[in-house]
Amino acid sequence: MRGVLAAMIALGLLTVGLGAGVDRGPVEPVAQGRSQVWEFRTADGKGHFYTASAGEADRAEKVNKFQRKADKVGSLPDAGPNTMPIKRLRFVPHQAYLVTGDQGEIQRLVGSKRFVEEGVLGHVFRSQQPGTVQLKRFSKNNDWRLAPAPRTAEFQRAGYRDDGPLGWVYPG
Repeated sequence: MRGVLAAMIALGLLTVGLGAGVDRGPVEPVAQGRSQVWEFRTADGKGHFYTASAGEADRAEKVNKFQRKADKVGSLPDAGPNTMPIKRLRFVPHQAYLVTGDQGEIQRLVGSKRFVEEGVLGHVFRSQQPGTVQLKRFSKNNDWRLAPAPRTAEFQRAGYRDDGPLGWVYPG
């Protein structure tokens, strides 16, 4: 049965849903080359959602009524030397999503039963590369945001805590 479901997902015959209470599969794989990360405000207005998949972005907006934000998060590199995966976790109590590359954090959060691991969002560079900026995570009231490091002061003024860097990405 799992093989049939995996084949249906791979062929695009079965799509995954977003939002509270909807069965979901893994995060969709990103396209080759640099992959733009889109940021959305969730339908309940309590959190943010991130994807690097155009199809998933389209469903987030049209099916789940998430609102696309104009903020530029960055573009993720393909997996390769000096990169590491970052994963998206869904917060169970309300529509919110946390992104991390820290396997210990993932195990701790999923083990708490308050988060569900959705899969790899994409990859980030482990160290600065030519033309890249540091991507950071910020948090406030069970809402997690991603932004390039130059926006740190803006997020702190808005009451967000700086959770630290995730890695390095291409700007915009």
